[in-house]
Amino acid sequence: MEEGARVAERRLSRQELNRQWRRSGFIGREQQLDVFRRNLGRDPESPDFRYLFHVHGNGGVGKTSLIRQWEQ
Repeated sequence: MEEGARVAERRLSRQELNRQWRRSGFIGREQQLDVFRRNLGRDPESPDFRYLFHVHGNGGVGKTSLIRQWEQ
């Protein structure tokens, strides 16, 4: 059996399944995700480069979910 076939047969753990579900279920915040991604492509010495992102808002609006998407 080839190595790739063995890997394909491996069952995902509950933790891996939960991570996939969270990533695929994320909706919204496209603008914030885009700003973050573009910042990663900038030169850290550029005056436009941001070292800190301040996340704020009412409870239950998805701040933690947004930060998890940034981590990915």
